Amino acid sequence: YGGFTFPAAVASGLPYNNTVSQQPDPNWTCVPTRATGVVGAANITDVQVSCVDNTVVPTGAMGVARNHHSATLLTDGKVMVAGGWAVSTASPLSSAEIFNPSGGGGTGTFAATGSMSAARTNHTATPLNGGKVLVAGGSDGSANLRSAEVFDPAIGVGTFSPTGLMVELARLDHTAALLADGRVLIAGGYGGAGSPVASAE
Repeated sequence: YGGFTFPAAVASGLPYNNTVSQQPDPNWTCVPTRATGVVGAANITDVQVSCVDNTVVPTGAMGVARNHHSATLLTDGKVMVAGGWAVSTASPLSSAEIFNPSGGGGTGTFAATGSMSAARTNHTATPLNGGKVLVAGGSDGSANLRSAEVFDPAIGVGTFSPTGLMVELARLDHTAALLADGRVLIAGGYGGAGSPVASAE
């Protein structure tokens, strides 16, 4: 966005620190890089400002109104939305959809993908190494679930396959994190009695 000048000469050897005092647009966030240094030890002209447009714009609607679902970023930039509570029927969903941010001329569109083997809400959906997604736990509306399944976006329009059960207990509203060695840590949540649990697996 152009250069700048100091109001007075800066002596060699003095430190400098550049900041963005006023954003150019209310919806933008601009942050300087390489903005600090010492005159004579660094080139002040190396300072750059990067801006992000935070404007929220409408996109395509999901095929099914749902809440308490999961949304997982896939390796190709699309997003897999799975399960949740169906607003229309007041029951858990097994369906899933893929959001393509490039669809609809760039406004983004949703398209149906394979369904989970179990309807579930309040579950986790963790991206795995290699592009697959582990969906675990949650509730089927009457009981907590120990079951888990793996979503593979490379098979057809996307396919879910059952995998092993969680060992400790059935849980919902838990957390799940991918570890460096490819395993997934599942922790906390609510157990079968409806009370918070401290266990992890």
